[in-house]
Amino acid sequence: MPDLVVSTTGRLLDHLHNTKGFTLEGVEVLVLDEADKLLEMGFKDELMEIIKSCTHPNRQTLMVSATLNQDIKELAKLALKQPLQFTVS
Repeated sequence: MPDLVVSTTGRLLDHLHNTKGFTLEGVEVLVLDEADKLLEMGFKDELMEIIKSCTHPNRQTLMVSATLNQDIKELAKLALKQPLQFTVS
């Protein structure tokens, strides 16, 4: 697997389901950019599947969001261990 993968949610799941040998087990850093927008567009289940597929024991997950709404907080509770919040003003 390459050192870096950049993908849309749907395309990444397509590879997980349909590309022989494709796995996210070695992913050490997962970045979810525009996480709030992804949730607004209804991708919660897809995001959870991707996160659960990244099984590296030391995985770090970064969720980038312009807003901190209830959906983001819920996803953080489900997907993150020891989450930290950074605010830029």
